[in-house]
Amino acid sequence: MIQPKVPSVQPVLQSPVPPSTNWLKFLLFTLLGLVLAVGLVFAGVQIGKNQIENCQATVTQPTTLPTQVPELTESVSLPSTADPNRESYSEATGKPNQFLYVSPKLGISFLYLAKEDGLADTFATKEIRNRVYIYSNRSESYENGQYIEVFEKDSLETLESTITKQFLTGKNLSECYVTVKKMGSNKYPDTYVTAEIDFPMSDDEGMEELLEKTEKCSPNYARTNGLRYFVEDRSHPSKYAFVSVGQDVLPAESSNILLGWHDTIKFIN
Repeated sequence: MIQPKVPSVQPVLQSPVPPSTNWLKFLLFTLLGLVLAVGLVFAGVQIGKNQIENCQATVTQPTTLPTQVPELTESVSLPSTADPNRESYSEATGKPNQFLYVSPKLGISFLYLAKEDGLADTFATKEIRNRVYIYSNRSESYENGQYIEVFEKDSLETLESTITKQFLTGKNLSECYVTVKKMGSNKYPDTYVTAEIDFPMSDDEGMEELLEKTEKCSPNYARTNGLRYFVEDRSHPSKYAFVSVGQDVLPAESSNILLGWHDTIKFIN
């Protein structure tokens, strides 16, 4: 029996199916998103670094102000008059560390430095009754400072006569007397008169004799081994002042250490 011949079956080759167009778009957008994200992160890092650098470049270190030294403000002018009912006050003049002290009640003003160049000390003022003290923060008491003391007087009486009556009553006026002369500096106006309680001194007498005579005439107001004197402004003849400076002058201006605070005293009412 003859078997029929069966033709061989040839495998049919399948053509590759192209990927979907939507899938390609998804991959493309994903890659673009990653690139964009990386770029944004990198740009953000750079911007942040630049901002930090800029901030660091503009930071200034704070200057430590000395104790009790107020911050300087706008400049002020010296008062010619003042309201006697106003409280005493200090105002910055605009010059380094310089302040103007005004006492309307006592009718005086003067300039002083709250801090002197080269010194760690700072200086403050304190008004007690008819005195105004300028003292260092290192002093044990404000009473150790320099001061001005204001007195009333008869406007028709001379400074010499007033001092004699008030401080030398009962004294031997040949041993203790008032001398009118230039004191302090030559910076006072022509209307100012200065004087001191004086006494005779021989050439062979020294410091011991001087201090003994000071004690005898007026221990707190007579001539001594430091600067102190009386001053009057004839434009305001109803008052005068006693100024106690001592041996160390506190300057009124940083640029001129020869100008003492006492050189700037003004009578304002």
